[in-house]
Order: sequence, then C-alpha cells, then structure tokens
Amino acid sequence: MKQNTTFHTADGRPLPTSLKLVFTNAARIPAVNDMFNPANKLKIDPQDYVVKRETSLFNKQMSNGHGTLLVDNKGSAFALTMAWHTTANDNKNKPYHRYTEMGTTLTSMAGFHSAQAVVAALALHQWWNHNPKNKIVAEILEENIASQKLFSDTLQWSIVKRKATTKDISDRCNTNVVEDNNGGKPHHWFECKKESIAAMARAILNIADRGTLNRKDGHSIAIDLSALDDVGLTRPRLEAMASGITAKRALRGIAP
Repeated sequence: MKQNTTFHTADGRPLPTSLKLVFTNAARIPAVNDMFNPANKLKIDPQDYVVKRETSLFNKQMSNGHGTLLVDNKGSAFALTMAWHTTANDNKNKPYHRYTEMGTTLTSMAGFHSAQAVVAALALHQWWNHNPKNKIVAEILEENIASQKLFSDTLQWSIVKRKATTKDISDRCNTNVVEDNNGGKPHHWFECKKESIAAMARAILNIADRGTLNRKDGHSIAIDLSALDDVGLTRPRLEAMASGITAKRALRGIAP
C-alpha cells in the first residue's frame, strides 16, 4: 500500500512536530548515512539528482561543520545540504581555497521549503566564515525545475555565463564525484553574488519570524534557527545583510 504522504515524509516517517537547524559534526554522520541508505535515498531522491561523493571527503566535510541539517529532537535528519571546497595552486605553488560548491541537497519533506532553509543557512555560513577566493557555486540540472527556481528566483543566484569559468568550476568541483548518473545532461552553474546574500538573509529572517516551515495545506513544523547565532550570523547582522550591506568590516562592527 502506498504511504500516505500527508502526515509522513517521502521515506515513510511521521512528519516531525519540530525541527532544529544544526551544522554538522562527526556525531551527525550516522543520521545522514540513514538518508543515503539506498532504499531511503530512492524515495527521497527518485530522480537521482544527488551524486555520490568520496566517502572519506564526505565524512571530513561533515566532521568539519560544512553541512547543514534539519533534525528532530531525537537527532534524526530530515533535510541536508553540504559545502564542498576545491583548491588550486597560486603562482608560488601554494594551495588556496578557490571555489565552494553547494550541493548534496536532500529533503524528505516535500512542500515545506526545507531546502530553502538549509541552503540559505549554509551558504551564508560559508560566505561569512569560509569564503573562497573565487566563487560560491551550485550546479543545477535544467530539468530540476524546483532547484532552478530556488536558486534563481528565491535566493537570487546568477548563472555563470563565461565558458572558461564554467569549465574551470566543473573540472575542479567534479573531482570528488565518484558516481554521477546525470553526466551529460544540460545544466547550469549558479554563483552567489551580493544580491544573493541579501536574498538569503531575507529568506532566513522570514522563516525566523514565522517560527515554522509551512506547507500549502496548512501543515506547519516549528523550527529553531538558533545555531546561526553560534557561527556569527546574528539577527542584527542578518538584518543588515538583508538591507544590502555585505562589507564584512561593517558587519563585524554590528553588536550581536
């Protein structure tokens, strides 16, 4: 019998009554691995949009806080996104952080806009605390309309137009991909720009003001975003970002 998804997640769990946004650490790896259990992954991501990454790198990024989760009071994960750092060598042959790719976004709760919450939170965290020298980017398939709308319309990221740049991004960001069933499909690389910072800050503030993730049928789930304070993304700073202030010196001068 088909699972009733009105009160259940895509992988058959009851919808949580409340969720907390957390940045990843080693203790969160088992909860994330559960989302990637093949049977669960197939239900959450039936189109197989999320590619497989190297396990050692995946665990390293998780342990170092380069992921964002929505978890319930038992620590079970219901939404995830990750940040992947790529390097290049400078003219003195010293490695530096060139790009950050936002990817590996999974959510088991259709209709609640949970991807918006985890992507905006992690992208802002990466920009504020781990900004690459070049760009924060995301690769989106043309057929993935929901993600296209999220990045383009809601978060106001821009498509990277320059072919040499997209080739450099692809060459570097795809080195940690070990299994990609979407190779060759039309896609775009999006980049985070100043207007994206403002849009993501507004998105987070809107969620914080509501205190819930909402679905069109009236179902709502309480959400705690207090983890943002712990990484320096306080409400006064988010309000300044939302107004268009992106100079970090000015933002750091704002009292928490």
